[in-house]
Amino acid sequence: MRIGLITSTHTRHRFVANALARDYALPLVLTEEKRPITALASDTADGNPLILDYFRERAAAETWLLPEGQAWDVEIGEITQIPHGEINDPKWPERMRAAGVQLVAVFGSSILREPWLTAFPGRMVNIHLGLSPYYRGAATNFWPLYHEEPEYVGATIHLINPGVDTGAILRHARPRIKADDTPHTIGNRAIRAGTLALCAALREYAEEWVSPVPQWDEPGSRYCRNRDFTPEALGSLLDRWNKGLLPRLLLDFDRRRKAVPLIREL
Repeated sequence: MRIGLITSTHTRHRFVANALARDYALPLVLTEEKRPITALASDTADGNPLILDYFRERAAAETWLLPEGQAWDVEIGEITQIPHGEINDPKWPERMRAAGVQLVAVFGSSILREPWLTAFPGRMVNIHLGLSPYYRGAATNFWPLYHEEPEYVGATIHLINPGVDTGAILRHARPRIKADDTPHTIGNRAIRAGTLALCAALREYAEEWVSPVPQWDEPGSRYCRNRDFTPEALGSLLDRWNKGLLPRLLLDFDRRRKAVPLIREL
C-alpha cells in the first residue's frame, strides 16, 4: 500500500515518517515548516525564559527518547519542504495524487482544508496527540496534566473532516505512565503509542477490517488554544509537579484509566 505523509520537520515528525516507511511504501512526504517556538504559545509568552526552557527540554527529550527520528529513512521516496501557511495550495494534493498515494497520513501539520478534503475524501488519517473528543485543539497532552487528569494523555487516530480533531475515530492509544516521569517523557511515549496505532489503523482501515466510529458529544470536553499556554499555566503545572503531583495522581490511576471510554485502544 502506498502512503503519503504530511508532517513537519522536528525529530518527532521524522520518527513517524520512518515508522511508516518500515511498514509501507512511502513515496512522498510533505514537510511543513514550523512557526518559531514562541509563536506556539500566548503572545505574552514571547521570549519568556520558562517557555523557552520548556521547549528546549522538549526537543532534548525527543532526541533521547525518539532516536529513530534523528534522520530521514533512506526508504522514503521524495521529501519536499513547504513554507508555513502554504499546505493548502492546490498543487500539493495534486503532487500526492501524482505519487499514486492511496491514503494520506497526517501528523503535526496546519489544519488541512480545501482542496485536500475534496482530493482525498475519507482518505486522510491524522495522529492527534490528545484523546478526542475529551481534549481537542493544541497542547492536548499538556492540559490533561495541568488539570490533573493523566488518564486523558494519549493519541487519537482519526479521519480528517472540516472540523478540528472531530473526524471519526479508528483507534485510541495511551502511554504507560510512571511515578518518576516528566511531562516530556510522558509526551514522547504518547508519540510512540500513537505511531504504533497509526501504522496498525492504516492497514485495518484500507482493508475494511474496521469501521470508523463517529465522535460523540462529551460533557465537559475541552478545546485547548495556543494562547492559553502561558508562562503562568506552565509555571503552575511545573510547581505542582515538583511537589509530587504525579505520584499522588497515580495512586488510583488504574481506576481512572478504566473509566475513560475509548475506541480500540492500542
